[in-house]
Amino acid sequence: MAKGLGSQKMVKKPKKDTAPPKVVSADAPRPSVVTQVPLRGKAAKLPKK
Repeated sequence: MAKGLGSQKMVKKPKKDTAPPKVVSADAPRPSVVTQVPLRGKAAKLPKK
């Protein structure tokens, strides 16, 4: 038996996306994304103003 024949795996190919593109309206409200980063180290120990 040849080497490497058992190591090949059968992989399914993903199906082609045939869904129609979604319509995005410009007037749709979009939530703003706000990320809070906590202070670390010396800056965190300073009193807040």
